[in-house]
Amino acid sequence: MDMSEMFQVFRKEVEWAGRKLVLETGKIARQADGAVLATYGGTTVLAAVVFEKQPKAGLDFFPLTVNYQEKAFAAGKIPGGFFKREGRPSEKEVLTSRLIDRPIRPLFHESYRNETLVVATTLAHDLENDPDIVAMIATSAALTISGVPFMGPIAGARVGYLDGKFVVNPTLDQTEQSTLDLIVAGTKEGVLMVESEAKELPEDVMLAAVMEGHRSFQPVIDAIIQLAEHCAKEPLPLTDPSEASKTVAAKLKSEMRTKMVEAYAETQKLARQTKVGAVKTEAKKLFEGNDEALAAFGEQFGNLEADVVRNAILDTGKRIDGRDTKTVRPIVAEVGLLPRAHGSALFTRGETQALVVATLGTGQDEQIIDALEGEYREHFMLHYNFPPYSVGEVRRMGSPSRRDIGHGKLAWRALRPVLPSKEKFPYTIRVVSEITESNGSSSMASVCGGSLALMDSGVPMERPVAGIAMGLIKEAERFAVLSDILGDEDHLGDMDFKVAGTDKGVTALQMDIKITSITEEIMKVALGQAKDGRLHILGEMAKGLGGARESVSQERAAHHPVHHSQGQDPRSDRHRRQGDPRDHRDHRHQDRHRGRRHDQGRGGRRQGGPGRHRLDQGHRRRAGSGRDLQRQGGEDRRVRRLRQLPGRTRRAGPYLRAGAAPRRQGERRGQGRRPGEGQGPGRRRSRQGAAFNEGRRPADRRGYLPEAARGAACPRGRRVDYRLATRPSTRTAAIGPPFLLVDCLA
Repeated sequence: MDMSEMFQVFRKEVEWAGRKLVLETGKIARQADGAVLATYGGTTVLAAVVFEKQPKAGLDFFPLTVNYQEKAFAAGKIPGGFFKREGRPSEKEVLTSRLIDRPIRPLFHESYRNETLVVATTLAHDLENDPDIVAMIATSAALTISGVPFMGPIAGARVGYLDGKFVVNPTLDQTEQSTLDLIVAGTKEGVLMVESEAKELPEDVMLAAVMEGHRSFQPVIDAIIQLAEHCAKEPLPLTDPSEASKTVAAKLKSEMRTKMVEAYAETQKLARQTKVGAVKTEAKKLFEGNDEALAAFGEQFGNLEADVVRNAILDTGKRIDGRDTKTVRPIVAEVGLLPRAHGSALFTRGETQALVVATLGTGQDEQIIDALEGEYREHFMLHYNFPPYSVGEVRRMGSPSRRDIGHGKLAWRALRPVLPSKEKFPYTIRVVSEITESNGSSSMASVCGGSLALMDSGVPMERPVAGIAMGLIKEAERFAVLSDILGDEDHLGDMDFKVAGTDKGVTALQMDIKITSITEEIMKVALGQAKDGRLHILGEMAKGLGGARESVSQERAAHHPVHHSQGQDPRSDRHRRQGDPRDHRDHRHQDRHRGRRHDQGRGGRRQGGPGRHRLDQGHRRRAGSGRDLQRQGGEDRRVRRLRQLPGRTRRAGPYLRAGAAPRRQGERRGQGRRPGEGQGPGRRRSRQGAAFNEGRRPADRRGYLPEAARGAACPRGRRVDYRLATRPSTRTAAIGPPFLLVDCLA
């Protein structure tokens, strides 16, 4: 059969930012309500849309699900792991799913409650054009032709900033060199969504980038409209609001509006929620016995809340908690709360609070990411957690939600531009933000607390970073921009506009709109007001800690003694002050390289002479506890012994040298066999370890060796041979640097 008889294909091509964009439908996924294959350069994404034809009863929200997925075959790869197939969504897939969801959700008709599913699948990746923009455009086209009540189409674009000029849809290589990575989405009329990371760019440059992106994707919107004119399905008929719904709305407004105003006069969140709950219970009694009215009650009561809050702000300029539109809530910033953490901070802004902790590690702690573009390592991580007690709720706790991942990534983008390079600060950094209270913009509290925790740990940041969330109330031509919004203002308002940065410029910007679009004028007002609020917050943060610490506090040094190598900056030399449970595995791994059986110490026998500790006790003992780690003046006992050894050669003890073999009975110190010598199964395993250690010379991993340590002299004036450990064990964790003194050579 001829292909033209099997398929009815519709195709639209357009030149966009120097590359061809192709939209095609009618050949793949024909049983979906709408399916579009979008190709940009050599990157191809298939977007499919399906929706239920009847609304789900009892829902007062729109049940939309967006899933973006990347297939390894798109880049000619086979997935890693044991099962060799794609598993749970990666962080990139979750973030791209949110990136698509945010601009399309406001454009569905307000009465549409049918369950809707969008699946965008990357089928080909040319390693130049990121699939996220292609997936967004394919989704918009699929929705437009599907018949779903979607008031689009939308389009999106990525904007970079190179050599003082904007670049639309930069390649992956160009994005790495750019001082801006901004994604903007919107309709023909205005902007709907912005997500960006910048290297301290001024507000006017950020606004110009948003508008440049909006102008650039207008040809794409036109192409989608032209495609829909040829192949779009008949739109799903929508029902008008029922008479019961109109009756409920009128009765609530006449009998309960005054009580709602009194409830929202309460400035404290929990007390206000209690009063609003009492009003809701009383109002619900008005419709007892009327099932149709009760079905419409939830939506109409929410509309009454929005009417009361929004009009109060527009009419009086006074907000729920009594502030005007520009005032930021009271702030308290504290650091050094946790004595055994590398850095910690408690940031409290009104009823929003974040406990943020920074931990430093070695190169072995870096996160290995297997992406379509290839495998790479990430040395800075930020994780955001939102437990239910932070809002006084009882609900099941599980793995991080999409919201948690998205909020953590926003804070990560805000802090990363001011962190030192890996060459200047060669340590892995992990920041964890635990939200302990929440009433508006906990992600921006994570930015502020993360900045304080990093400075408290001694990370030499260029400048502190603060963040603020802006809101919008818009009715016809009237609008009000709100600084430091509350949770209710976010829920009942029209915009969530988050801006983070230093006193020099913006490092991250995120905007979500609940109306069809906003104008350039509103964005300009919001950016200017956000700058004033950000500078105020930076001033309050400086009261807690104005800059990065030069050294560890004496209190924490007593808990975590750190040995600083000769000529090293204490900040860059302090990588670990607490034992890591994962080090126990590496300790056993080193024991096998030495030819020992790990279980030989379980009977309490000492291994290798009376001066050794029991293996079963040693590998379970954390650094900083037990007799074997007694210290004077913050120095490990074994390090003092190493310094005091006489003779031409100073050798690190057996627990400090990877690959060292135990002495034979009767051998003098320094006469032990080389790794790999000897017989038995343990020795055979150690030969592999010997080959591993022999092959990993210090020059092979220079990136992990601080510059000041290379070629340093030993205390006796002889040349020093530094050999890197694969991972510091529990017995080397207290020493500090990511390298070990192996020999002083003549």
